[in-house]
Amino acid sequence: MKKMVLFRVNAGNEYGSGHLERCLVLARLLRKQYDPYFLVKGDNRIGEILYKENLNFKLAMHGFREEVDDIRGLRPNLVFLDVMETPIEFVRAIKEYAPVITLDDRGSGSEAATVTVYSLPLEKPKMSNIDSNKYIVFRPEIADYEKTRYERKIRRILVTFGGSDPANLSNVFVRISKLSDPKIEWVFVRGQFNQNRWSEGNYNELKHGINLFEQIVQADLVVTSFGMTAYESAAIGTPVILCNPGQYHENLSEVAGIFGRLGVYKPAGKDGSDNTSVLAREFSARIGDADQLMQQALQAREQVDKQGAGRMIELIESVLDTGRQEACVVCGSRRERALARDLEKNIFVCEKCGLFWQHWFTLPLFVYEKPYFGEDYAAQYGKTYLEDRENIDRLGKARLEVINGIQRKLEKKYPVTEKNLLDIGCAYGFFLDLARDLGGWTVKGIETSKIASKYARENLVLDVESGGFLDIDVPKEFYQAISLWYVIEHLPKLNDVVEKLYTSLARGGILALSTPNNAGFQGRYRRSEYLSQHPADHYFDFSIRTMKVLLKRYRFKVVKVRVTGIHYERFLKGREGSFWDNAFFRRCYGFLARVFGLGDTFEIYAVKK
Repeated sequence: MKKMVLFRVNAGNEYGSGHLERCLVLARLLRKQYDPYFLVKGDNRIGEILYKENLNFKLAMHGFREEVDDIRGLRPNLVFLDVMETPIEFVRAIKEYAPVITLDDRGSGSEAATVTVYSLPLEKPKMSNIDSNKYIVFRPEIADYEKTRYERKIRRILVTFGGSDPANLSNVFVRISKLSDPKIEWVFVRGQFNQNRWSEGNYNELKHGINLFEQIVQADLVVTSFGMTAYESAAIGTPVILCNPGQYHENLSEVAGIFGRLGVYKPAGKDGSDNTSVLAREFSARIGDADQLMQQALQAREQVDKQGAGRMIELIESVLDTGRQEACVVCGSRRERALARDLEKNIFVCEKCGLFWQHWFTLPLFVYEKPYFGEDYAAQYGKTYLEDRENIDRLGKARLEVINGIQRKLEKKYPVTEKNLLDIGCAYGFFLDLARDLGGWTVKGIETSKIASKYARENLVLDVESGGFLDIDVPKEFYQAISLWYVIEHLPKLNDVVEKLYTSLARGGILALSTPNNAGFQGRYRRSEYLSQHPADHYFDFSIRTMKVLLKRYRFKVVKVRVTGIHYERFLKGREGSFWDNAFFRRCYGFLARVFGLGDTFEIYAVKK
């Protein structure tokens, strides 16, 4: 059975036909391998178009809430939204059933989408996975054609203002045509949803159904508004002059920067005047310089890539392979919002519990070998992992004291005859060495890095097994303590990990872990900087609150929290030499950071009930 790609698109008098046309291009390319399905809102005539294309479709007759029910019933494998403005709750609801790609979506829905693509420019920048006109969806025939012949004079002008032309700009140019050189041939295209009346004049009117591509090729100049036709003309190499119905499209034209512009048409005011005569004079001046128009067209052609449809197909297939994104793994909420996007992944935040998580389109393989503990570690801390042992031991002793203290308090309720400790992600085994020699624990380690686990076995004579925690058999209810020092954020299957931690601990066993704090000073007050430095191998970022919610769900009782990573110098960044920079302030900052959980890391200790 073929996977279904559902296209939700608007078309008709209100929306024009551009959105539908580019989705049809994608559907034609997909239909050999996949099952394209259209859920369309707009004019009823859309059904005739889709029927002729032999595509399955349904007209969206109600609001977004009813559409979610339609989508759930259709059970698509991917939803492609070309709707212009979607609400975020709509996208979140769809994602319960399928991943979502949004194309040129100005609404809040793009913030929750699996992938966002902006092929056309934005008036104001928005967060996106892809922001490039290299993803403009052109018809395949355009990719195989380039204009090579240019007239020294403009002799044929093509005027097309989309499927509906709600501002009736076509009629404005009918009037302009009457004022132009009579030797110029004017060709007007009436879109499939255009019901406007035009003045009489010496021009050719072409109905919907003509091959617009051929008309663009034959034209010496295309007059249109900002949109797909302008880019198609640019891709072919035909000069373009834009006249826009409003300031919004004019702003987009300015951002694009590759088209000739007449500005915004101003309809008749109370005095009955409009700016048609002004437009006519400016237009006449523009077409009088065919050489300049040709140079503009050549420059535009160089800036427009014609392979966007193929790239979009590759993207669709990649998202289909990735599959549906699960809800927040901590609280199960669907109230996610993107914090950062790029070509490989998203970073989402759950607005209910505050968890950050990375959603990769293709899950990478991270290798924790010599560079990770060598030059990569030194780049962050100034020393290699081995060179930093004194500091690592200092931290390890403090953590061991906490674990031993908790264990002594629990001894009456949970008496033990042996003390077994498992350290997951034990690296070179420094903490295990301390726990064995200073704490009297029988220790075992698990470490994915072969070079690190080999060092622990050969140099420190420790029982360390190479591999991942979920891949190694661990006896149930065996350990009195399990530790993960800056490890849990590296494990993508979080719920499986926590469940196994619970079953591996004996009753009254201690779970001890440390992890970065997304609600610390950096994550809370310098989020853009925090995200820009976000390690690629951190699948999850927790706050103290989020970690408590997670552990409570798995029947752990949190008994101690230590706020760590208190860096007053980050607060002082940009304030050097100020009255804040003194010992008293540092002490105050440290106190407040601990009280309000503003450290950039934290340690949490919990007991299995």
